[in-house]
Amino acid sequence: MRLISRRSIIFALAGKVLTTNTTTGQARLYQKPKPLSPNAVTHDWESFLGPLHNAVSTETQLSRTLPPPLVWELPKGSGYASPAIAGNRLVFIDRLANEEVVKCLNSETGSSQWEIHYPTSYEDRY
Repeated sequence: MRLISRRSIIFALAGKVLTTNTTTGQARLYQKPKPLSPNAVTHDWESFLGPLHNAVSTETQLSRTLPPPLVWELPKGSGYASPAIAGNRLVFIDRLANEEVVKCLNSETGSSQWEIHYPTSYEDRY
């Protein structure tokens, strides 16, 4: 069996709209997100550690209430990847059994936009 790299999958998906009826788990919505202040400054977090790759947010006019309210959550498998957020899309990669799953979700509601599965033979060194 020939395994396909994550990079190949991501490049193959770029520019395509994927739809599927097969999902591994639906997000559970707890509450609608509250609107941000009109003066809020936000950024997409498309990569590990954020837009400046230093884990520091320069976003302003956001709520400072800790812990933040839980809006939605998603059942997930194993993995070490952090989600990537751009606009209203959140892309998440995890592993279920012997498949890697790439999911695109609505960042505000957790609803599924698309999902793709491919086989993997990854073994955790730890």
